[in-house]
Amino acid sequence: SIFAPAALTGNPALTLTNAPAATPWVRPFTLILTQDGTGSRTITSWFTGFTIRWAGGPAPTLTTTASKSDVVNFIQIAATTLLGSIVGQNY
Repeated sequence: SIFAPAALTGNPALTLTNAPAATPWVRPFTLILTQDGTGSRTITSWFTGFTIRWAGGPAPTLTTTASKSDVVNFIQIAATTLLGSIVGQNY
């Protein structure tokens, strides 16, 4: 699934609902995050209640340029565990 919500207009905390609670766990999804016309928006919390194991270690720093987008991919590997990676930035 691909999710492209409206442009970020603040610094949201992301939530994930209806995630599978039982196997099979592998549920990939892609999130396209786009800055509004102001830019400098950040994510204050990535999917509260889930552990995210990011490729390379820490959570990514989003592009903060106005109207630019970043693409982030996630794979659910356990009830409350996601693998996260940046697919591309500054689109």
